[in-house]
Amino acid sequence: MGHSPFSPSGYDQWSVCTASVPAIVQDKKSGLIATDDGGSEFAREGTVAHALLAMCLDLRMSPREFIDETIFVEDLVGEYPVDAEMGEEVDRAYEYIMDFVTPGAQVWVEQKLPLTKVLPGQKGTADVVILPADKKRLHVFDLKYGKGMFVLVDNNSQMKLYGIAAFDGLLDRRQRTDIKDLMLHVVQPRINNIASWVFEKGDLERFRVEAYQRYQEAQDPERRKYVAGEHCWFCDRRARCRTLKESIYSWVIEDPEADAFDAFKNPDSMTNEELANLHPMLSFIGAWATNVRKFMETRAAQGEEYPGLKLVEGKKGTRRWKNEKDADQYLEERVWMRISGTKKNCYPLPRQRKPSVGKTWTTRSRNCSFNPTVTSRWLRWTIRDHPFHKHSLTSSTISTKETHHGDKEIHHRQEDSTPQREAVLPYPAQS
Repeated sequence: MGHSPFSPSGYDQWSVCTASVPAIVQDKKSGLIATDDGGSEFAREGTVAHALLAMCLDLRMSPREFIDETIFVEDLVGEYPVDAEMGEEVDRAYEYIMDFVTPGAQVWVEQKLPLTKVLPGQKGTADVVILPADKKRLHVFDLKYGKGMFVLVDNNSQMKLYGIAAFDGLLDRRQRTDIKDLMLHVVQPRINNIASWVFEKGDLERFRVEAYQRYQEAQDPERRKYVAGEHCWFCDRRARCRTLKESIYSWVIEDPEADAFDAFKNPDSMTNEELANLHPMLSFIGAWATNVRKFMETRAAQGEEYPGLKLVEGKKGTRRWKNEKDADQYLEERVWMRISGTKKNCYPLPRQRKPSVGKTWTTRSRNCSFNPTVTSRWLRWTIRDHPFHKHSLTSSTISTKETHHGDKEIHHRQEDSTPQREAVLPYPAQS
C-alpha cells in the first residue's frame, strides 16, 4: 500500500527538504523513478502484523493463538499466514497495550484520522488510541514491526502528528480540556524497543503551528527548497539529487584539485561546530560508498567491465580453532546451533535485541558470556568455512573479503537481504 506524498511517516523528509515531494512525483510520472508496485515483502509483512494486532485487540485474544493459521488482511485483500515469530512478537505488543486497557477506558483500534487542523487534506491512521476512565492522559500507540532501523519515540514527528490527529478527532471539547498530556508509545518488539514519551498539550499546539508552516512552504513553488541531510536515506530521488551530491562533496572535500587523499578535509583543520555537524553524516557517507562498491561488484560479476579494474576471487581464510570441539560445544550450548562436520544448520533464536542489518560483531568464546545482541531470524556463522567468501573488484592486488578467524573469537554476520534499488544509498526497510 502506498502513502500520501505528504504523509506523517515522511514528515522528517518533506518538512526539511520541502521541494522533494513535487520533484519525486514528477520523476515518477517521467519514469525516472519506479512507481510503488504495492509494497515490498517487508511492507506486506508489517501490514499483516498490524492486522493481526488489530484483530486480537478487537477479540481480546492472544496473537499466539493464531500461530500457523491464516488470517484475512483487509488492506491486502487476501489471506496471509501467521508464523511463530510473528505470533510471538505481536503478542508482546498486545500484552504491552493491554496493560493500559483499564476498566472504563475508551479504546480505538486502526483509527483513520483526518489531519485537517495541521496538514489540510492529509490523513493518518493511529494503530491504537486509549483514553483511561480518569481522562487525564491520552495514549497513542504505534506498532513498528520492522527491525531494520531502531525507531526513537522521543520527539518523534510522526507520533506527534498522530497525537494531534487523535486529540482533534477523537476527543470532544470537554475531554480536550480535562486531559493533562499525551503519552506516545513506539512498540517495536522484534528489537526490544518498547518505549514511551510524554507530549504536553502546550507543546502539541506549538508543534501544530510548526508543522502547518512547513506544510504550507512545501505547497508553495516560490518557497520550496532542497536540503540534504539524514532524511535523504529514505528519499526515492536520492540517486538523482544534485543538492545531495554537492553536499557530500562539501562535507568531505577540502581541495577538489588535490591528489587522492589530500583532497579530503583534515579533521585538525575543522572547528568543533563543523565536526559536530559532520558526525551524523559519517555513517551516511560510508553507507553510500559501501552501496556503490556492492553495486559495482554485482555488475562486474554479471559481465560489466570497468576501466582499470578487474574481478578477482578472494582467498579463503586459513586460520583454525585451537580446539574445534570446544568451539562446537560452545555454540551448541549458547546459540542453539547444531554443527555436523562442515554443515551448519541455523535455527531461529529467541526474542532478543537485534542491531542493524549487515553489521559484523564478535562473541568471546568459553571464558566470556555470550552477547545476545543478534539481529535476524536466520544467522550464518563463519566457523571453519567462510560462507561470505566472494569476488571483489581490485585495481592492483587480490582483495579478500572474509571474517577474521581468531583463536578466541567467534565472528558471525547477518546476511543482508535488503534489495538494492539504486547504487547510491542503502534503503532500510520500514514497517
